[in-house]
Amino acid sequence: MAEETNRAFKSYLALLLVLAVFSGLSTLLPEGGHFITGEIIQVEPLAVIFNMAASFILYGILGLFGLRLAGEMELPRLYPGEYFDLRFILEPAVFGIILGVFYILLDITLAPLHELGHLPHPELSVAVISGVASAISAELMYRLFLIPFIIYLIISLMKFFGKYEFFSRRKVSGRLFWTAALLAAVIFTAGHFYRLLSALETASLAEMSDLLILKIILMNLSLALLAAWQYKRHGFLAAVLLHFWLIVSWNIVWGNFILN
Repeated sequence: MAEETNRAFKSYLALLLVLAVFSGLSTLLPEGGHFITGEIIQVEPLAVIFNMAASFILYGILGLFGLRLAGEMELPRLYPGEYFDLRFILEPAVFGIILGVFYILLDITLAPLHELGHLPHPELSVAVISGVASAISAELMYRLFLIPFIIYLIISLMKFFGKYEFFSRRKVSGRLFWTAALLAAVIFTAGHFYRLLSALETASLAEMSDLLILKIILMNLSLALLAAWQYKRHGFLAAVLLHFWLIVSWNIVWGNFILN
C-alpha cells in the first residue's frame, strides 16, 4: 500500500512538473502565458518562472484537494491498480481520436452554415505547448477537483437535510457521479464560451449564430463527458490522455497539417 501511494505521489509530481514546464513555455508564445504575459512582467525569464511556479503550486493544491475528496468518496484517483496495463494506455487514445474525428465532421458539416466558417486553430508550436498544458490543467480542474467537490457539496446538503444516513458513501457518490460530471461539463463549456468571445473580440453570445453556439456546446460537452467517463473507468490520467489525443487529432493533425 505504501509503495503504491509513493508511486502515485511521484506520478502526480511528474505530471505537475510537465504542466509547469509547458505553462512556462507558453509565456514565450504570442498569446502570452497561462497566468500572466510578458507585458505584465517585462523581464521575460521572470514571467516564465512566475507562470511555472503558479501552475505548479495552484494546480498542485487543487489536485491534492481533489485526490483527498476522491479518496473519501471512494472515487478513482490517478490510475487503476494495473497502471501499465495496455488497455489503460490505448482506450483513452482511441476515444480521444474518435472524438477528434467527431469534431472534424462537425466542423466540416456546420462551417458553411454559420458566419465563422471553420473554427480557428492555433499554429503548430502554440497547439503543442498550450495543448499539453490545457490537457493537464483542464482535467485537473474540471475532473479531478470539480467532480469530487460537487459530490462533496451535494452529500453535505443531504446530511444537512437528513437524507444521507440511508445510503452508504460509495453508493451515494456512485449515483451522484454523473450529476456532478454534467454540472462540471456545463461549467467547462461556459468557460470555453468566455475564451471564444475573447478570441473573436465579440461582446456577447447574441452576436453569434445559433448554429455556432450549438457547435461549441456539442464539442465541449462531448469532451467533458467522455473525459469524465474515462476518469470514472481508469482514473485521472486516463482523462488527461483522452484530452491530449483529442488535441493531437483536432488541433495538430487537422488544424495544422490538413486544414491549413
